[in-house]
Amino acid sequence: MFLKIAILFFLVSGLSISADSTISNLQKKCLDQPNENLPKDTYARYVRQLQFEKAKEYCDSLPTDTKNCKASSRFWLGTSEFAKGNLENAEKFFQEGIELMGPSRRVADWIRDKPKQTGWGRPEDFLKYIQNSKKLNPSRPKYTQVVTYFIIDQTNTKSDPNANKKVERHMDVCLAVHGNLSLSILKKYVELFSQGHLSLDIRSLFVPKTITKIYKNDFPALGSLSQWDENFSLFMKQVTQESDLIVFAYPRWSGSALASFSKIPIVPKVLNSPLRTHIKIASEDLSIINYPRLFHEYLHTVEYNMRRNGDKLFHATSHGSDGKKVEAITGLKTEETGETDWAEHHFANRIPDLVKKLEFKNSMNGWQDIFGVRIKFKDTFTEERIRSDYVKYLDILNSSKNIKTIEEMEEESESSE
Repeated sequence: MFLKIAILFFLVSGLSISADSTISNLQKKCLDQPNENLPKDTYARYVRQLQFEKAKEYCDSLPTDTKNCKASSRFWLGTSEFAKGNLENAEKFFQEGIELMGPSRRVADWIRDKPKQTGWGRPEDFLKYIQNSKKLNPSRPKYTQVVTYFIIDQTNTKSDPNANKKVERHMDVCLAVHGNLSLSILKKYVELFSQGHLSLDIRSLFVPKTITKIYKNDFPALGSLSQWDENFSLFMKQVTQESDLIVFAYPRWSGSALASFSKIPIVPKVLNSPLRTHIKIASEDLSIINYPRLFHEYLHTVEYNMRRNGDKLFHATSHGSDGKKVEAITGLKTEETGETDWAEHHFANRIPDLVKKLEFKNSMNGWQDIFGVRIKFKDTFTEERIRSDYVKYLDILNSSKNIKTIEEMEEESESSE
């Protein structure tokens, strides 16, 4: 079915690019970038372009290595191998990196871990997950979440007279590829923590549209994507129909991210999709070094899915005092543990408990009940309905009536933490 999106995307954009080839095309563009668009530091440039093997070779050739990139380059290389499923290589690189890191734990450009706290960026945690993944018996998942990685080409709010900040920026193609790597790591984590019961089907799309409005909370108005024509409405219907979770990546210098369980515009100001979990994430937060932020937002979507299925107390993320809620239901002290620890606990305990209750109650697949948003909230809008509503949208654009728009309702309905 997703092939239809790729075909429709060709019609919408005029680009000869399919969903499957999106990342390889962006990777090529990343490698072809002129040096002036990349970090001046050689090591940082290699990491930006995801050339982790070259980064390792460069660091190993340095006469002195004050930033200890010998260690961090191996962590990045091991992370990439882990995402590809090359577990033996991933384990080897992390073991070498930890040995090179030494007691000072000082390394260049690596996910910052919290002292005396597990579960948040420690190389030892990655190594543990890699080793545990080697023991995982491959099995067919009970449910596979369809995750659409929706990469928006440009942000330009200069034409918005009410914009708090004037932003004009194209998507950094290297960061877009970083985001795909982060999602691939997320997939490995979810498969491991759920013992193979849940998986992710990541489908990447590069969308040549421009965000023209950013809300006062610093997140993009999806209904402001321009140019929005009738074919794009059909495209958005296809995307929302076939996705359980949509990750909207948009160009922005200052990074931020937001998880929501709300509706998505199909025809701006007129028609929204059924409820969907989705994440809005700024380009700077796509960098692999910020992987914990994407993982954090994904856990929010797990919270929404658990709560709507009856577990109203479920909590998997921490914002200050919220950590005590996690501690109360997991027994894990938040001063000593972090979000991957909590996710591991939930996927081994609380989530399977709800799965069993749902299966007993509904005689259906409990994993699908919890994570199958596209199945629970079906999109039944016909092509004729969308074309008709698009005519209404054009009428609104040509009207001077002051009405509350779907964009504004979208902002108000954002359910986030």
